[in-house]
Amino acid sequence: MSDKIDILAITESWLTGNQRDEPIIADLNVTLPDYHIFHVPRRDRSGGDVCICLRKGFKVLDMQARQFESFEYMDLFLTAKMQQPLRLVVYRPQLTANKKPTASVFIHEFASFTEDIASTSANLLIAGDFNYHVNDSSDHEASVFLDLIDSANLVQHVSCPTHLKGHTLDLILTRASDDFISGVSTTHFLPSDHAAVTCSLSISKPPTTKFEVKFRKLNDIDLAKFRQDILSSKLHTAPCSDVNLLVQQYEAVLSELINIHAPLSCHKITARPHAPWYNDNLRKEKQKLCRRSVSG
Repeated sequence: MSDKIDILAITESWLTGNQRDEPIIADLNVTLPDYHIFHVPRRDRSGGDVCICLRKGFKVLDMQARQFESFEYMDLFLTAKMQQPLRLVVYRPQLTANKKPTASVFIHEFASFTEDIASTSANLLIAGDFNYHVNDSSDHEASVFLDLIDSANLVQHVSCPTHLKGHTLDLILTRASDDFISGVSTTHFLPSDHAAVTCSLSISKPPTTKFEVKFRKLNDIDLAKFRQDILSSKLHTAPCSDVNLLVQQYEAVLSELINIHAPLSCHKITARPHAPWYNDNLRKEKQKLCRRSVSG
C-alpha cells in the first residue's frame, strides 16, 4: 500500500471460501492491519473471486442481494465523516460453471443489474475486469456493451491498455452526472498479464485507526539480577524430576520472572498510510539517532 491506497479492489483473487483461505486471509490481516478485507469466493470451481481491501475508517454496508450466472460481483455502500456516500461495485465476468460463454447472458443480466442500482443516491463506482476489447471499434461484443453502458447513463474512464496484448479490459464506470474521479492511470509492475488501474476519488479520507501494541523492554533487564533470581528459584533449587512437570515448571518460573523484570506494556499507535520515501535505510538511521539520544 505504498501509494497510500484507501480502497483496493481485486479480481481473480482465487479465494475459495473454505479453510484453504485461512492462511491467506491471516497473512493479509498481518500485512494490512488497518484494512478490512471483504471477498466473494467462487465456490464451484477454481479461479475467480472478487475481493476488496478497505481502510478501517470507512463504515461499510454490504448491499449484495442477487446472484448472476454471467458475472461475480461485490456491492458495498461506503460512508465516512464529511463524505458523500459511495457505492462501490467490483465484479468480473466469467464463464458459466460448465464453461459456456456468457456474452449474451451478461448483456441481459448487467442491464438488469444497472437498473437495480440506478436509484442509489450515493456516488456510484463500478470497476473490474470486463473482458471486452473496448479499445477496438470493430469488436461487435464490445460495441454492444458500450451502447449498454451509454444507455444506462454510465461513463467509462480507462483510456489506456490494461492488458499485455494492448487491449483495454479493466474498466472504471461512473454515472455521467457524477464528477468525483480523476487521475486514472495504469501500471504493469504486478506479476500479471493485467495492469493495475489506479485513480483518485474526490471523497473524504476515512479517519485514522488506532491499534494497541504490547511490548516488553527486554533491553532494560538487569541481567545480573535476572540471573540471581533464576538461581534462587525452584527451577534451580528444587527442579521437578518428571520431564513433563519440569517443562511446566520452566515455563511458570520464567514467565513469572520475565513479568517482574520486563513487565508487559501497552501503547496505542495511529495507523497511517505508508510513505514510499520512508525506506529501510531511513528506518535504520532513525533507530541510530534514537539510540544516540538515549545514550547521550
